[in-house]
Amino acid sequence: MFKRIFISVIGLLLFTFIVMFNSCSLVDSGDGSKDDTDSEAAKEEVKWEKFVQLERPNLGGIYYEGNSYKFAEDSYNNGWAVSGGYFWKLTNGQWNKVKSYGDADLDAIVLVDSDNGWAVGNGSVWKLENGSWIDKSSNYGSQFSADNYKVSLIDIDTGWAVGTEGSVVKLSAGEWSLGNSGISDNFTAIGLVNGSSGWGAVYNADGNTFYSLTTANGWATTGQVTGETGIYVKRIELSAINTGFAYGNKVWELSDGNWSEVSIDDPGTGTNPKTTYLYVSKSGSDYSGWALFDPDYTKDGDEVLKKLSGNSWDEKSYSMPSGTLPVRIMNNDNNIWAVCENGAIWKFDSNEDKWILVLAGGGNIFYINYGVGADFIDINNGRVVGYAGEQGKGTNLKLENGVWSYAPSINHAGCFLSIALTGNINTGWVASSCHGSSEDGKAFANLNNGEWTLNEDITFDHQGDKVRTVVLIDKDNGWAAGSVYDSVTKVYYDTFWKLDSDTGIWTQDQQFTTNHRPSFIHLDDIDNGWATGLDGTKWVLINGIWSQSADRQGIAEAANITYEERVMFYPIDENNGWETYFDYDSSVIHIIKLVNNVWQQEVQPGIGIASPITAWAFTDMDTGWIAVNRYIYKVKDGNISKYGVDENGNTIADNYLGDYIYKIWLQDYKNGWAIGRNMNIYRLSPND
Repeated sequence: MFKRIFISVIGLLLFTFIVMFNSCSLVDSGDGSKDDTDSEAAKEEVKWEKFVQLERPNLGGIYYEGNSYKFAEDSYNNGWAVSGGYFWKLTNGQWNKVKSYGDADLDAIVLVDSDNGWAVGNGSVWKLENGSWIDKSSNYGSQFSADNYKVSLIDIDTGWAVGTEGSVVKLSAGEWSLGNSGISDNFTAIGLVNGSSGWGAVYNADGNTFYSLTTANGWATTGQVTGETGIYVKRIELSAINTGFAYGNKVWELSDGNWSEVSIDDPGTGTNPKTTYLYVSKSGSDYSGWALFDPDYTKDGDEVLKKLSGNSWDEKSYSMPSGTLPVRIMNNDNNIWAVCENGAIWKFDSNEDKWILVLAGGGNIFYINYGVGADFIDINNGRVVGYAGEQGKGTNLKLENGVWSYAPSINHAGCFLSIALTGNINTGWVASSCHGSSEDGKAFANLNNGEWTLNEDITFDHQGDKVRTVVLIDKDNGWAAGSVYDSVTKVYYDTFWKLDSDTGIWTQDQQFTTNHRPSFIHLDDIDNGWATGLDGTKWVLINGIWSQSADRQGIAEAANITYEERVMFYPIDENNGWETYFDYDSSVIHIIKLVNNVWQQEVQPGIGIASPITAWAFTDMDTGWIAVNRYIYKVKDGNISKYGVDENGNTIADNYLGDYIYKIWLQDYKNGWAIGRNMNIYRLSPND
């Protein structure tokens, strides 16, 4: 019995000890921590994460005379570039952003080999030593007080830099020192035969062009060859101090110390023609090379590459996408290749007699006022098109098997804001957002087997003309809608276009003397469906005939908004959707639901959003996502709330994405994509 009592007492003591121990473990330990083993921290059921940022160096426009110096090659498909505050390295045809040079303004980069060279600009000097860039601005930056420098090197320690207003800086024994040329014009090119001998070229439409540099006399004060308006020298190639050639908008020859223009016919004719030589070589008395010919340099989209062979132009012309024009063409061991203003890399295949894309280029910033278009086959496959400034007209992004990349730009095309795919990412159509964005105002472009062709069926002649939406039944049947401005009546017309398989062409169909700006089409089949405008107006398609619906008017205030990026309507179905417009005078965002064809009272007018909605998408009437600049909001149960804040007001995730969001696409509430202004792409996925 004693034994049973003893065991009972021991058991009681053990039980008491365990309870006390566990109780103590739940008490604040004094360092602010506590055991949350049995409770999982609150979190959002989904997460937004940066997936990738697509980037290319911006080497600027071909007609800006300094841009060809922003890239230097060391061998075929290899070199360095300066752009956007970074040194970019091209390795086997692929760009890598290597090192930041901050706010420095670098004009020119020059190499002696793949791992050694210089980059200079106003107040800035960097040296490439054994493959690493080193800032030498504190040593030599004060010597560089001009702009638009061009550099020529004999070796890593010897050379000259020339810039605006006759500025010259000499590199001797590895040290830069300011010189005096006695010239007041802007230098555009320099070539050397040694550290003290060579030639420089300046731009002066009323003065001379070429000035010599000699060991005995330094820079000459009297030049050769009278300048011409708009005619620049871009490169000087010397075999000796008195022998060589130069090229830019023309070709010049240096013989016995005298410069003269080489007689080469223009490669074509035009209204405002302009020829820009991008690469020239000489064999005996014959010149060969490549030039960009623009029959009218006042407009975009009609430029072609021409091949020069023995002082004569080949009959064939070679086209490259607008915004993909070369700033440099090079010949490395008979490999002809080009680096373009949007970072694209091309090579010339002499066997097939055509230029072949090695690496697609594109812009680094989308412009929302021109629109951004997107269409997806599924979460892993789709395309995005948009206008990205002079660098990236017709910028085209491709999502293929879950991988984002730049895709080839659209030939001779610029501002496209709508795209429709047909079953795969290599077939579809895009439509333009304004006149002048593509060659001769062509409004549509066709995607077939991954290659774009500008379509001639519809052309625009006013800046306000635009196609906002394209919808396809298949590659040969579909509808598009947008606006056309009549310059005679000065009225915008809501307009529908049809792609008919019988003719295979786009034709303008019906027009309405209203300005509700159709922006969405739903098709049941080619002859039946409905459409909505930016203000929520509805049209119906019955037996192939469009008519404006009498049972619903758009929001009048939304219809009066001038700037389209401030007003949007997102239809859930024919009779339900969401409308938003932003009143800049009062800095108030308006969000209104359409339910069963009836406009409701505003949704959460006190939500605290003080900017226009920049993108939104919904999976149904009660569920979706909204972006306001860089911030993301969720729509659940028909209510809008800040992403990352729980029901008690606690912050559990960051709703700041870091980039202005211009497009959202959803597969469902937990899966989708957001496209940012700076080519940042964000992925929406479950927060498992």
